[in-house]
Amino acid sequence: MMKGICAAFAFAVLSACRPGPAHAAFPEQPIRLVVPFAPGATIGPLAQLVSEQLSSDLGTPVYTEFKTGAGGNIGADIVAKSPGDGYTLLLGTISILTINPSLYHDLPFDPVKDFKPVSMLVTTQNILVVNPDSKIQSVADLADYARQHPGQATFGSSGTGSTMHLAGELFSTTAQVKMTHVPYRGGGPARSDLLGGRLTLMFSDLSAIPMVQAGKLRALAVTGSQRDGRIPDIPTMQESGMKGFDVEPWYGLVAPAGTPDAVIARLNASVRKVFDKQQVRDALQNIGLRPASDLSVAYMAGKIDSDLGKWAPIVKSVDMKTN
Repeated sequence: MMKGICAAFAFAVLSACRPGPAHAAFPEQPIRLVVPFAPGATIGPLAQLVSEQLSSDLGTPVYTEFKTGAGGNIGADIVAKSPGDGYTLLLGTISILTINPSLYHDLPFDPVKDFKPVSMLVTTQNILVVNPDSKIQSVADLADYARQHPGQATFGSSGTGSTMHLAGELFSTTAQVKMTHVPYRGGGPARSDLLGGRLTLMFSDLSAIPMVQAGKLRALAVTGSQRDGRIPDIPTMQESGMKGFDVEPWYGLVAPAGTPDAVIARLNASVRKVFDKQQVRDALQNIGLRPASDLSVAYMAGKIDSDLGKWAPIVKSVDMKTN
C-alpha cells in the first residue's frame, strides 16, 4: 500500500515539473494599431493598407484606432503606457518621435526609452510651391527675394512643428535668409491662402501635385533625396543649390518598450513580407509614399536617433517650444 502511495506521489511530482503545452505562437488575439492623427489624404489610406495587409499575413485582426490631439502626443502616450505584449502598436511619424521631444516642454513619453522600433514603413517629401502669378521662378529666385526683403516672404504650414514648418525654417537657415511663418490648422487652408495670393510660398505635402499639374500652383523643388516620378522635371532642393537640404517625412511602427524581441521580430518579418508585394508598392505610390529603403529594426532605431539630433537645433533656433 505504502509503495503504491509513494509511486503515485512521485508520478504527480514529475508531472508537475514537466512543461505544459507550448503557447501558440504570437499573435493569439487581435492587434490594435493606434493612429495618432485624424484620417487624412495620406495617413488614413496608409493605416488602412497596413492594418489590412498585416491582418492577412499574421492571421489575426489588426484594427485601427484613431486617437488624435496634441500633435500626435495623445495617441503616442496611450501606446507608451500599454502592455508590452505586441498587441498595441503605434503608427509613428517623424514629428511624434523626433520633433515633438524638442517642441513640447512636458512630453509625457520618451521616444527612445518608451518604445521599441518595429520597422520603418514609408517615406515621402514636401514640395516647394508658389502662386503661378508670382515672379519667383526658382529656388534661387526665392532666396534672392527673401534676402532683399527680410521677413516679408511668408510661408504657410499645417501647424507649428510640422514638417511643412520645419522645411521652411531649414530653408531660412540654409539660405541664410529671414522669412515669416504663418501656421494654419491643416495644409488645406494654407494652400487656399497661397492660391489667393496671401502667402509667398509653402512647403506643401504631395497632395499639391494635382494643382501643380493643373497649373494652379508653380512647383520650384521637392525636399527629398530624389525627384517625384509624377513631376520628373521638378528638381530636388539639393539640385537647386541648397546643399544638405533633405526633408523626408516618414511613418513607421513602434511597440511599447517592454515588448519581447521575439514579438518584434515576428512583426518585422510580417512588414517585410507585406511591403515586398507589388500591389502594396503600387497602392503606396498612388498616395505619394515610397517604401522605406531599409525595413530593419536597427535602421529605424538609428533614424530616430539621427533625426532627434537633426531637428532639435532647428526647433531651438527659432524658439518654437510649446506647452
